[in-house]
Amino acid sequence: MQSKKEPEIVGRYELFDAIARGGMATIHLARLTGEEGFSRIVAAKRLHASLIEDGDFVQMFLDEAHIAARIHHPNVVSALDVVRSDRELILVQEYVRGVPLNTILAKLREHHAPMPLPILLAIAGGTLAGLHGAHETRDETGRPLQVVHRDVSPQNVMVDADGTPKLLDFGIAKAATSAHVTREGLFKGKVSYMPPEQLRGEVATRQSDLYAMGIVLWEMAAGRRMFQGTAEAQLFGLVLKGELPNLVETLASANWQGSAADLDAVADGLAKVVRRATALKAEERFESALQMQDALYALGRPALPQDVAQWLVDVAGTYLEQQDQVVASQDFATTSSWRRRPPESNASGVMARSGPAPTRSAAPPVVAGDPSGYEALDAPPKERSNRALLLVLGLLGALLLLSGAIIAVMWSRSTATVASAPAVAPPSASSPSSVRAPEVALASSAAALPSALANDGAPMPSGHTAALGRAAPLPPRPGGRFVPPTAPAPRPAASVAPAATASNCDPPYYFEGTKKIFKPGCL
Repeated sequence: MQSKKEPEIVGRYELFDAIARGGMATIHLARLTGEEGFSRIVAAKRLHASLIEDGDFVQMFLDEAHIAARIHHPNVVSALDVVRSDRELILVQEYVRGVPLNTILAKLREHHAPMPLPILLAIAGGTLAGLHGAHETRDETGRPLQVVHRDVSPQNVMVDADGTPKLLDFGIAKAATSAHVTREGLFKGKVSYMPPEQLRGEVATRQSDLYAMGIVLWEMAAGRRMFQGTAEAQLFGLVLKGELPNLVETLASANWQGSAADLDAVADGLAKVVRRATALKAEERFESALQMQDALYALGRPALPQDVAQWLVDVAGTYLEQQDQVVASQDFATTSSWRRRPPESNASGVMARSGPAPTRSAAPPVVAGDPSGYEALDAPPKERSNRALLLVLGLLGALLLLSGAIIAVMWSRSTATVASAPAVAPPSASSPSSVRAPEVALASSAAALPSALANDGAPMPSGHTAALGRAAPLPPRPGGRFVPPTAPAPRPAASVAPAATASNCDPPYYFEGTKKIFKPGCL
């Protein structure tokens, strides 16, 4: 089994087999590839290698790219990109799955079938809408570009599979910004659709495009070429004199196969639209493509896109199937769309000329494992983080101040208790148990102190162990909250020290709190 040809890699595009060829370029099926399996089928219009050194053809090719890139209309094939190198010049356009109008007309001739009037109005009206969009194109500053297509013909109208007509191929279009200048005496376009002024070498205007559209309309209604079998010299004479074949007479001689109502509509209305569009003098034609579209729609209601799509399948379904087979034969699914592109590959979104690859700025950080590739949204803004930090620090400061206040209150109360404590008589030698009692109270009270203040985080003051030993134990804290100690009951005034005798001078002192006081008369 013969292996399939690998696609040619040009920048970030994979070029497959050629699907059409003209005198200036070859059309390839291609695919735009990107990261994480992104891909899109496109059409790559590739300038012939023999013309890459011809400055006129290169400039004309670039003019087409510049003009098409500025036209944004659903009835015009979009230009997406330009790829240029030393030996390559490629215009990347949207790929349209559809049937060219000239192929549709050929299919109708094979079956001797006319185009139904609603279908004709839909296709011609949509093409005129795209032509009007091109004529009204403006640049980024709002300045009209005065675009003229100069090659309106059935070959350059594509009806896509959804029933939408699209105007394409602005290869010889002219605009106010075009850099290419047509050589004197050189005709561009198809002679069969050229207006008299263009044959005379005069400047083409939007009325020149409307003249060509009038001939296309004639051929859609008649089902054949207007100048079929006419020599070019004779054609020149007929066009310059304005002696074009009459549409109604042509239909009558061709044994019209449609309904009588459609024939009346053609005789009463469509022929008049054609005559005005193909008037010998440009000023006698329609002022705009939109005005010509209005004249057409006055003849009847155009078919809906879905009706055009169904009719297209009935007339040219085999062509669509063959087109799908060509696309399927390229085996898009098994080539390299799912591999990552190397960073150095040329992803030209502008007209990148030969030379070193442009540098790229660093991308914003992406969350690992996030297929969307968006920046992480979990982290709050920096300003919000600073504000939260200040709030936490403020709360901690308030807690420290509160704890300091509580310790200060406890300190002052314990000091008052020590200062007001009564003088304690020295224990008797015959009562050893009374001497040990304060030590037990001190031990139990000191053991209770850390647990009582542990949650408050306040350090225990030094030098107050004896005073706290005499104080009543702190009550338990309900619910974990600190309960300040109650104030001690008032005591009677201290009595005067008794006079010293031989029996009470052993020992010769007593304690008042922590202060040792010697007894009078025992010294």
